[in-house]
Amino acid sequence: MNELASGSNAQGGGGRGIARPRQEKLCYTVPEAAELLRVSRNQGYELVHRGVIPVIMLGNRMRVPRVKFHEKFGYFPESEA
Repeated sequence: MNELASGSNAQGGGGRGIARPRQEKLCYTVPEAAELLRVSRNQGYELVHRGVIPVIMLGNRMRVPRVKFHEKFGYFPESEA
């Protein structure tokens, strides 16, 4: 049985056998942004509260816009260079 027929695929098709191309995230979570900056999760939230890391609110969730993050910190992964 192949991957699509079994309903499990590594691309994250939701288990429905739908192959989707991998897309870059539009936003990071605060812990993901902190990891990219090599600081702790708590330090990441502190940087958010001080206005150092840009965030948008989606309901009650904080998200870090990927493009603004990379512009501010001058960090561009190889796929964007």
